[in-house]
Amino acid sequence: MQIDRLIQIIFLLLSHENITAKQLAEELGVSARTIYRDVNILSAAGIPILSQKGYGGGLSLLEGFSLDKTYFTQAEQSNIVQALQILKSSNYPDAEKTLNKVAGLFSHNLQSEWLEIDFSYWGSPEKERNNMTALERAVINKYVITFTYFNSELTVTSQTAEPLKLVFKSHAWYLISYSQRRKEIRTGRHIP
Repeated sequence: MQIDRLIQIIFLLLSHENITAKQLAEELGVSARTIYRDVNILSAAGIPILSQKGYGGGLSLLEGFSLDKTYFTQAEQSNIVQALQILKSSNYPDAEKTLNKVAGLFSHNLQSEWLEIDFSYWGSPEKERNNMTALERAVINKYVITFTYFNSELTVTSQTAEPLKLVFKSHAWYLISYSQRRKEIRTGRHIP
């Protein structure tokens, strides 16, 4: 349907600084000529699409243009992006494609936003602070980590996981991660 394609073109333009009509045509399975017709329709509807010819040229949106995002609050936008990042980390089909579209729609920087809160007590051991810093880096940079885990029977196992998020809840830190052994998202208490 043409309306679906028009919306897809807007999303693609929002998520790329510059894209050629040929690239759009390949992505959407239509001809470049159809893309140019669609661009004319979008321009007539008030979407500020710029076209540059020649080497390095292509289609782009006027700098600073974004769709009205007031339907979602900033917190809701961040939650949507974080949920899609978790799905992407879990190799969920088409999650990366959807993440790029939504991030473009929200003008959201895909680098993780990190609010630093230090819950360690004054004079806490350096090792405790370093463990949290290492986990923070692992979450932000998407590093795979290996750690020792004690289950409820106090059995010690070594785990390899892809950390997704650190959560502070009920006076304790928890690590939400994708367990490579169990092939599922798990939550475990972090004891520094």
